[in-house]
Amino acid sequence: MPELPEVESVRQALLPYLNETVTDVVVHDAWLRQPISGDIPQKLQGKKLLTIERMSKYLLLTFEGAPKLLVHLGMSGRLESRDHLLKHDKISWHFADGRTLYFNDARRFGLVLWAAAYRMPKLGPEPLTDAFTPVYLETTMHKHRAPIKVALLDQKLIAGLGNIYACEALYDAGISPTRPANQLSQPEYQQLHHSINKIIARAIALSGSTWRDYRKPDGQSGQFQDEFMVYDREGELTEHGIVERIKQAGRSTYYCPNHQK
Repeated sequence: MPELPEVESVRQALLPYLNETVTDVVVHDAWLRQPISGDIPQKLQGKKLLTIERMSKYLLLTFEGAPKLLVHLGMSGRLESRDHLLKHDKISWHFADGRTLYFNDARRFGLVLWAAAYRMPKLGPEPLTDAFTPVYLETTMHKHRAPIKVALLDQKLIAGLGNIYACEALYDAGISPTRPANQLSQPEYQQLHHSINKIIARAIALSGSTWRDYRKPDGQSGQFQDEFMVYDREGELTEHGIVERIKQAGRSTYYCPNHQK
């Protein structure tokens, strides 16, 4: 599933569409996790795209004189700029300058609907924001006995941090993913905070990670997967030892026991 860096990279790639006018919207297949709002074509035709925001892993698009539109990529969703229809296209926005933006989703876990029609889950602060401080991380994690890796994936605690970047941040911090979240030392919380921000910032700079389905709107892959230290590297050698894989809360965790204590 695309995580914060991937969704932020998509947001940035869509910025050239700002202030462009929608001439037509076509719903090709409304079947997603929730059906595509049926009145989107009517309400967006002739409207100018004013803002493109991101909240955690959600995109929020504002058009003049229309409700705010929410887009969630789910597991396999893509926003693609091209001039032809493909299998699994769900909806397309056609702009006055001749460009067309398609939402394609083979697994159908994405969302395209009015933001007001979606019950947004409770979200914690995001990495790289003023609210996400070392003190916040320590105070929050001290309340939880779950393994630190599991706690980091709780979106109510930290928004936008997913499996790839939690594994990479814990490796960077030298902290075992199996340690109880409430049993780290203050220096370890501070180091983990630094590592989370460092990994997320680097991933955004490299347009995220193309591990399975994710592509940018222009079809290009992200590049952060080329810098994975542990994720999806089971049995491979790092500078500290061999990468192992375990299951935690139904997710694969990759780590180096020799380095992460």
